[in-house]
Order: sequence, then C-alpha cells, then structure tokens
Amino acid sequence: MQRAQTRAQRLGMELTPDDLNDLSIRQILPEGVAEAVSADRLDLVINAMRAGGSVDYGVGPSLLEFIRQRGGMNDTGGDLASMGVPSRYLTGYDVRQAELTGGLSGMGDFGIDNTLRAAIEAGYFPDLANVENEQGPSTLDTQRLLDAIREELSGGTALYPETRTDEFRALAEDLRQTLEEAGYAPSNMTDEEVRDAVDRMSRPAEGGQAYEQSARGRTVFEQNRRIIELFQGRDLSTPIHELGHVWLEELMADAALENAPDQLRSDWEAVRSWFAHSGHAVSEDGTIPVEAHELFARGIERYFMEGKAPTTALTRIFENVRQWMLSIYKSVASLRSDITPEIREVFDRMIASDEEISAARDRQGIENLFKDAAEAGMSQAEFAAYQEKSRDASAAANAKLLERVCRPSAAARRNGTATSGAPCGLRKKSGSTTLRCSRRWPPWT
Repeated sequence: MQRAQTRAQRLGMELTPDDLNDLSIRQILPEGVAEAVSADRLDLVINAMRAGGSVDYGVGPSLLEFIRQRGGMNDTGGDLASMGVPSRYLTGYDVRQAELTGGLSGMGDFGIDNTLRAAIEAGYFPDLANVENEQGPSTLDTQRLLDAIREELSGGTALYPETRTDEFRALAEDLRQTLEEAGYAPSNMTDEEVRDAVDRMSRPAEGGQAYEQSARGRTVFEQNRRIIELFQGRDLSTPIHELGHVWLEELMADAALENAPDQLRSDWEAVRSWFAHSGHAVSEDGTIPVEAHELFARGIERYFMEGKAPTTALTRIFENVRQWMLSIYKSVASLRSDITPEIREVFDRMIASDEEISAARDRQGIENLFKDAAEAGMSQAEFAAYQEKSRDASAAANAKLLERVCRPSAAARRNGTATSGAPCGLRKKSGSTTLRCSRRWPPWT
C-alpha cells in the first residue's frame, strides 16, 4: 500500500480501489501434484489427504517382532515384564547364566547388550552403527533399546530396519500445505472444492515471453495485469525480489508518461545509467535485459537488507525485513548487487514522498543531538523512558502497515488469489513479458 500511495502521489493521481487490482499473487501447484493432475490421479491424492497418516512407513519386522524372531530377551529380574513386555518377546534362560547375564544388563546372547547390537546390525538404530568402533566397547546406551520398546508397546512410532515414503501421502501433504498457504481449510472443503482450487492453481498465465532461472517463482507482465506466481520452494526473500521486477517496470512506464514529473524521469535515467555501467544497457526500443531486471531485483533486496528506512513509519518494517534477509543471505555482499547512493535515493522515492523523506531526515538530525542522557539533560531512567516511548509510538502503525503491505486479504486468500498494492498503469505496446526468478515466496504468517 505504501508503494501504491507513493506512486500515485508522484504521478499527481488519486489512488482508488480499482488501482490495486492489477497485481495478483497466485499459488502454483507443487510439481508432483501437478503431475498427478495431468495423469488424472488427483482423486487418489485427495483420498490420501482425507485418510491422513504418516508419509513414511516401515518395511520389515518391527523392533519387537525382530526381538521375537531372534528368540526373545532375557528378563532375569522381571524388569521387562514390569514394563508390560508380553511373554512372547521374552525368553527362558539357564539359571547357570545368571552371573554372566547380570540381570537385565547381561551379556548373554539374549541379554540387552547383545540384543541391541543385533538390532543395530539389522538396521534399527543407524545412528549407533559406529559408536563402539569410534568410542570403544561397551559404550552403547542400552536405554535407547528400552525406550524404543516402550514406544512401540504404547502404540507410538515403531522402529523398522528400512523406511520408505508413500508417494500419494507425500503428494497429499504437499497439496494440503499448498491449500493452507493459499488461505483454504482443506479439512472443511468438499472434494469438488479441492478440485476447483487445484484447477485455478494449475492454470498458467496466458502468453508471455519467459526469462528463466531456477523457476521457483515468476512475475508475468500482461497488458492489463501483473501476476506473481509462487512455486513450492520459496524463502523470505521472494516477495521483495519479485516486487522489484514489478517496480522496475512501473518506473519505466511512469517516466515515459507525457506529464511525468522531472524527478521521475531523472530517476529512470539514473537506473538506466546503472544498468549501462553494469554491462546491461537498456536497448534502443526500451527493452530491459533480463540481467538488468535481475540486478534491479537484487538491488531492491539489498536496499531492504541494509535496513535504512526512508521514513520513520517504515523503520520497524525495515528492521524486520533486514532480519529476515540476513537469515537467508547472512551478509549483504551475498546479493552480488552493489547500489550507489544515487540508486538508493531512487529506491527511497519509490516508497516515500519527498515530505516523508525530509521529515525522517529532520527527525534523524534531532535524534542525533541526543546521543545520551547527559546531552538530553535527562537522567538515565528518563532517557530510557524517552527512547522506549519513541519506539512504542510508531509500533502500532508499523504493524498495521506491515500487514497491509505483506498480507493478502482474507477474501483474496479464499478464492486463491491475493492483490498487493500497486496502482494500474503498466501497459506494454504489444504482447506480454514473463520473468522467471530464482527467489522464493514465503507465506506471510
């Protein structure tokens, strides 16, 4: 919304609800589910989603069955019986072995130590396979065996020597997650409603020239709308990266308007110069190279990652985004997109008015006058309270703005689309353009 309001103001336009409807966000089916749809196996996936159950299943005898088939375990002191282990999993023992077995921890063939070793050799505890080789004899923790037996007896997860993945349960889990992230409640949907939702997600954007990277998400530019399509693999950088593509096209279109403000035209020329110096000059007919598009999108990511908000109201948002971005890239340098002070100011003007930028700079100047309590003429407690009130005063507004900017409306999430703030204005002379990107879209929850 902040970007939409700023863009309208710089163009001397009044923002209307209709101006927010030409940018849509749509979920794209995971590849496996899409393949099931094309193979007419969607009903099998839906049935698996209804049935539930673990995606993985065990192959071979369970741990207790393995123990039974092996001959059982010694239970000299009755400890296993007291745990509720049925007698069929226990074995008789020669009383003459009592000194050797030492009760439950004995070393006889059917004692707990050798039973655990046999289970490890059969594949039941793969993480313990090399423990005795690495740490020496008698270093196995036999409590692991007892815990596993207790878990199986209680009806919990049993151990097996091999684990496989159920194809349809895995696809069902992907479908469930995709529906939930699109705003649906799968458990409350009829099969027909699930099919309708899947059909909407299966429909590709019409036409368009594709510029592909890893195809984890893409931005499609058509004559009357912009579509951000979200693929299964995504991270927190995707919304910023994808919107960077949208904002670049908006900047170019706005600067080309007959009544475009001089500042807008100057900003576009600054961006063109940046592209040219980076080896990705805009062509004579105005076509922006794919490499330039990616440079701009990564530049937007870096801009947000630096965390320098152009207005006071956006400070908390920039702080949050910076943390998200650092969790992905670890450092600004990882983005491989240097931005100059001039380009940084262009980005500032894309999301803030001149008045807001000026006010933020004025406030920064004032705050710099009071670096500590002594300079402010306050006690430490008063200065701390002053700083806390300053932060709290904008927190509520920041939270509301963050939700407006980042979260789709409930209605949009119900019907499988979501609109995001950008007024109508982008028009291509003919055809359409598609940008495929390697960045991912996160669920804004």
